[in-house]
Amino acid sequence: MPFLSDRVAAAKVAVSRGGHPAPLADIIRAQSEGAAAVHAGVTLGRCPYVGDRSERGKFLALMWMRGYSAEQERLRTLHGHTPL
Repeated sequence: MPFLSDRVAAAKVAVSRGGHPAPLADIIRAQSEGAAAVHAGVTLGRCPYVGDRSERGKFLALMWMRGYSAEQERLRTLHGHTPL
């Protein structure tokens, strides 16, 4: 039977220095890709990270969606539309 500390160590997810499951460069890239998807006419459901079920993939999917949503909101504000 493994020691408790071995099981806890095996269950931990690799995190970046900032405490996120992905490096900052990947986070920024995912957010930028999400923002660019708005202009390309890509729907929110076509996030390229959704198929990755790892903690890193889930986190990057969230970052992509945040970039997408932020760009939509920026465009609404720019064109004088008020959010719902």
